[in-house]
Amino acid sequence: ENLSQAAHVNKKTLVKYLEYLEAAFLIRRIRRVDQDAAHFKRVTTFKVYLTNPTMRAALFGPVDEHHEAMGQVVETAVFSQWLHNAAFVDSLYYSRWRSGEVDLVSLNPQQRPRFAVEVKWSDSPFNDPKKIKGLIEFSRKHPKARMPLVTTRTKQGVKTMKGIDIEFMPSSLHCYTVAKNTLERCKSI
Repeated sequence: ENLSQAAHVNKKTLVKYLEYLEAAFLIRRIRRVDQDAAHFKRVTTFKVYLTNPTMRAALFGPVDEHHEAMGQVVETAVFSQWLHNAAFVDSLYYSRWRSGEVDLVSLNPQQRPRFAVEVKWSDSPFNDPKKIKGLIEFSRKHPKARMPLVTTRTKQGVKTMKGIDIEFMPSSLHCYTVAKNTLERCKSI
C-alpha cells in the first residue's frame, strides 16, 4: 500500500512489477511473521530487498557512512549475504507487531525461531536496550538455539540486557561471517 502510494502506481501493476523484478533476481521479498512467529493467512505486507546493495548506488547515487540511507544499505548488505545461503534463505522472515520489530528471523522446519538478527548502523544499541526492545521482547518469548544478534558500526561483544544475552557484532564482520560460512558449507557438499 505504502509503496503503491509513494510510486503513484496502481497496486496490481506494482505487484506485477515486483514479480518481474524478483524473477529477474533483482529483488527478493521476505514475508512477515508476528511476535509469535506465526504466518499471516493473507500475505499483504512484506519487505523488499535489492539482491545487491550496489544497485542502490547505481540507481540513486553513492552514499557515505553518514548518509540517511546508510541503515537501509547495511540491512540490504546483510540480507544479500544470507541470500546466497541456500540452507537458510527460504527460512528468513521479518517480524513486526504493534510494539516492535525484528529485521531477520529464521524459522526451522517446525516453524519455530532458530535465530534473530537486528541490523543497525549505529553503536548506540550496545549501551541502550531501548534501541533493540523488539529483539529483546521477541527473544524473551522465543528461546533460540543461537543467541540473538545485533549488528553495529564498530562495537563487538556479548551483553546481558533485561535478562537476555545478546551478541553484538560490526555489520561488516557479520557479512563476512555469513559469506565465509556459506562458502564452507558449499565446499562440504
